[in-house]
Formats: sequence, C-alpha cells, structure tokens
Amino acid sequence: MATFLTTLNTSSHIEHIIQQSQRSVTLITPYLKLNHHLLDRLREANKRGVEIRLVYGKNELRQEEMAKLRELKRLKMYYLEHLHAKCYANERHTIISSMNLYEFSEKNNREMSVLLSAEDGDAFTAAGAEIESIINTAKLEPPAGGVGAAVRTFFSSPAPAATPSPRKRQEGTCIRCGDGIRYQPRAPLCDECYDSWAAWGNEDYPEKKCHRCAKSADVSKARPLCPQCFRQDPFTRAAL
Repeated sequence: MATFLTTLNTSSHIEHIIQQSQRSVTLITPYLKLNHHLLDRLREANKRGVEIRLVYGKNELRQEEMAKLRELKRLKMYYLEHLHAKCYANERHTIISSMNLYEFSEKNNREMSVLLSAEDGDAFTAAGAEIESIINTAKLEPPAGGVGAAVRTFFSSPAPAATPSPRKRQEGTCIRCGDGIRYQPRAPLCDECYDSWAAWGNEDYPEKKCHRCAKSADVSKARPLCPQCFRQDPFTRAAL
C-alpha cells in the first residue's frame, strides 16, 4: 500500500532502499551531493555486489563528489539534460519524491514523497517502466577508470587556443558573496553559495560580482562575467 512520507521520512527511507537492495538500486536526482550516511550505504551495497545506477541532470557535479563515487566499482552513472524527476528504487520499493539527493534539500527544504511497494501493482510497475525509460534515454558516463574523463568534461573549462596566465586559471570571485575562489567560469560560486543557489537552480538568477575582475556587475551563473572581462579574456570566451 502506498505510503506518504515527509522530509525526514524521505531521507530515512532512501537510506533503507539502498541498505535493503539485493540486486540493484537506482537513484534519479537532478542535483547530487551525498551525505556520509548515504555514501556509506552505497559502499556497502557495492561490496554486496549490488548494481548501482545513478542518473543526474545538472553538470555542476563537484570534483569531491566524483572522487567519492569513483570508489564504487559497480556504479553506472548517467547524465540526462533537463532531468527534473526525483526517484529512488530497489527491487521491492520505489520512492517518488520532490527531494533531490542533496544535503541542502534534506536539511532546509520542505519535501514530500510517496513510497510504493511491489504490492501496489500497476503504480509500482508504471514507475519501474518510467525509470527504465529514463535510463535508456540518459547518456552513460565512462565507467571506473574513465570517470576522470567525466570530471574533466563537467568540471574543467575547455583548453583555449592560447595558454592563459596562472593567475587567470587560479584566481576568481564567487559571483554571489565575493569571496576568492578558483577561476572556473562553469562553477563561479563558492561551496556555501552553491548550496543556496542549488535549492532553486535558476541559472539566470541575478548575482553581484564578476567572477573574473570581482567588480559589481549584472551577472548570473549562466553569464558570470561582466561584458569587459568577457570581451578581453580569450580563456573566458573559450570556457563559456
């Protein structure tokens, strides 16, 4: 019988779904930042020989997240642009949820979910069919040793024709709070501000500082540079 879940119940049931999986577990979440409890459960599932499938939909996946996931040899990662569904499933249970697999959502947002079991018949079967459709539509990322390529694809800016100075590669500004961070136009927010931004995920939301020169400017995550910096820096133009 279908069960309604609140925010805290959703978090605990996602952990149970991973913990109780026997053959496979599927995690579908646009935004991804694992807490240590879920990471431990995934490690345990990996040791049990469980097939782990993870579908995400935002390419701001952090290097530290990728490094943790590289440990899971039975993990298959998929990327699906425009993904908005959140779903967590094993052989016997499926959670359809409003909550991303993201620490900020668990701690700060008001979420709700529905837990389905195999006894729910058509609804459980239909959810499973949609999960497989998402998997089949998504792009499979390189496995195990190839994960490093995924990190470069989603984290590193493309190499420019002319080599930029070391300062331009390393020094940047968080476009929201103005703190110094690594110069990386595809990830122009510090970790704290990124967590706040990810709650809504609006790439056009107005921010305050140019990521390159740190001056006040009309910028956003999609366009993190003031017009002058965008025109002047060939590395910047290549990266965006």
